[in-house]
Order: sequence, then structure tokens, then C-alpha cells
Amino acid sequence: MNNTFCLIDVTKMNKQNPRNYLVPSKEEIKNIRIGDLVRIVYKLENSLNNRFMDERVWVEIIEFKGTKFIGKFEGNGSQKTKLKKGDIISFEVNNITTVKRKEENIIDENKSVIITNKAIEHRQVNWIVRTTPLNKEDSGWQLFYGDEEYEYLDDSSNLIATSIKEVLNFEPLLEDIFLSRFDSAEYNSKLNKFIEV
Repeated sequence: MNNTFCLIDVTKMNKQNPRNYLVPSKEEIKNIRIGDLVRIVYKLENSLNNRFMDERVWVEIIEFKGTKFIGKFEGNGSQKTKLKKGDIISFEVNNITTVKRKEENIIDENKSVIITNKAIEHRQVNWIVRTTPLNKEDSGWQLFYGDEEYEYLDDSSNLIATSIKEVLNFEPLLEDIFLSRFDSAEYNSKLNKFIEV
């Protein structure tokens, strides 16, 4: 690998920033089995001061004992780490941010969303709307920072297409919304979740 990485202690980070670092319940951790999928978070070692270099990836559990796990990557990491599907990694329970049973639905993170430049700049989405997908690569979701004016939205240069995976790297709470039947949702800071509107 050209670049090494370090795993994030999401349990610790959750205390500082619960919106961006989710942790599974004790029950979810207790029920992890071989074959289950977990999402872990890592950061490139040469960018430790850049909080936006985190990447969340799915790993299939192939072995575990107590709080220590071994898994294989279910997708590819960033170009900078050269991590690829099938690579084996060791990690601990405090690196796990999401748990999924093998049979549970997982969003196709390669599908695209339309997001405003303002949401990208702030690394924050506060409003989300589902529309009719334009093609098979389009999820149909449109994401907003929340205070964009009509004039801003009318200018197509203020909107970009990016992957669901990229959005989940800075707004992991949206994963359940992308899998929901909601047509629109907004972030509620008191509940620290997106709610249907």
C-alpha cells in the first residue's frame, strides 16, 4: 500500500460528535455472528488533522473472540489506501459503527445523489427529498444544507452529483433514510436523527 491508515475509535468519537460517529447498541454487538456485516471507520495516517478524511467501509465478519474481530472488506476503499474487496483486516468492537445481518438490506452506495455545493462545503445535510430517478445510476435523492434560496437552486452550477458512499462518509445518519420509504426528511438536532416531513 502507498498509504497506511488507522482505525477510528468510534465509541470515543461518538461522545464528542454523536451526529457523525454512530455506535451500535450493546444488543447489536452481543448478537454479532460470523457472516454479519459491520461498518468500520478509518482515517489516513497522513491526514489525522483533517476530520473529513474518514472513510466508512463494510466488512464481513469471518472470526471473532471477545472484543476482537477479523473481517474481509466487502467493497473497495479509497484510491489512497489501495484497500480492495476481499482484503483481511483486524479490528476491535470500538471501531464498529454499524451492524447488519447478512440478509438485511444494504443501500447501493454507488448510486448517485444530487447535492448542493453548500451542503458539501459545510459537510452537512439538513433536508432531503426523494424524486423520480433519472436513470438506473440515480437514487432519486436530492440533498440540501437547508437554507438555500430559490435563486441559488435555480443555478445548476450550485448542484453536483456524487455517490451515496461519499455522502455517508460525513452524514452517516442518512443511511436509514436512504433505505426508508420516506419522500422527504429533515434533521432534528434534539433527537439527533432525520425525521419524516
